[in-house]
Amino acid sequence: MSLSLTPTLTRHDVERIHQHSLDLLERVGIGGHYLTQRETRNFTRSEYVPMWPPEGKTAMEVVHEEALDILHNHQRPPLPEGAADKIEAIVAEVDKALA
Repeated sequence: MSLSLTPTLTRHDVERIHQHSLDLLERVGIGGHYLTQRETRNFTRSEYVPMWPPEGKTAMEVVHEEALDILHNHQRPPLPEGAADKIEAIVAEVDKALA
């Protein structure tokens, strides 16, 4: 059973998901865990974890593209107001102490 939660769930869908969840709780039991359950893997893959690396690319190609994108397009956020003046004051103080 594949559970895909969408904004258009009917009452029947909610009841079916609820019953399925209860069945899963009963099957796993006290002290068990959900990581070995097929439903957990399917739900995690469909809802949280996109296929990576994307089909047709290696992990190294994806990482390389992302690194180049960051290097070429990253915009540093502006300093908070007054921060540049404080930095300049600290640098001037250190310069004076080291002179």
